[in-house]
Amino acid sequence: KRKKNRLAIGSVRGTFAAAQTAASNIASSRFAMTFQDVNNVNVSGAIVQFQPWMGAVVASSMQAVGLYKSINHKYANVSGIVSPAGSSDFSPGNYGQLELALNSGLLVLESPAGGGFRFVSDQTTYGRDGNFVLNSLQVMYVCDYVALDLARSFDNFAVGQAVADVSAAIAKSFLQAKMTQYLQAKLISPSNGAPAGYDSASASLSGPVLTIGVNIYATNAISYVPITLSIRQVTQSA
Repeated sequence: KRKKNRLAIGSVRGTFAAAQTAASNIASSRFAMTFQDVNNVNVSGAIVQFQPWMGAVVASSMQAVGLYKSINHKYANVSGIVSPAGSSDFSPGNYGQLELALNSGLLVLESPAGGGFRFVSDQTTYGRDGNFVLNSLQVMYVCDYVALDLARSFDNFAVGQAVADVSAAIAKSFLQAKMTQYLQAKLISPSNGAPAGYDSASASLSGPVLTIGVNIYATNAISYVPITLSIRQVTQSA
């Protein structure tokens, strides 16, 4: 009721199977979960092995700073990753286990061939369907930001004002101005038929109730790059 949406990144430490069970028990679009130990620098300047909560802290800080940018395929400022139950229990280099982890709604750190350590995705623990908002920490963050900012802005703009001063037309113009701000901030993006990142903007006034409606095209990250490669036989003539 107080419009204070929250997103959480928690952690679980144990076997890979236990992590999968924990994520499925949460099964929330507002909760992501790490499960790998992380090597990082402690307050004394020494590199030590932290429990998975450190990965959760790193992921949450990266998303908070990135806003419209996703932690998907972004490098984390850590010195190593360790599976608590051993590499035989889980290894991000094992693509079967990696796919199982992502389908289970777990945040996974990997060590790519080029070095460093990066998040494989920004998956939440939601797994009921393929909803692109509910499955992505970044899109959830963007949508929350827009929803809460829009509510706060209209509260300051319209509530308490006389209907003689704030008409439906004026309210719609204010809505369109807010959408322009979100487009410039890259929170929404152009789409086919909606070059401004939104459509179906409306405002209606009935007595003391001002009703606002709009469809936004939330900015999301590219997750897949399918490539069609055609191969043909060489023919030559002279």
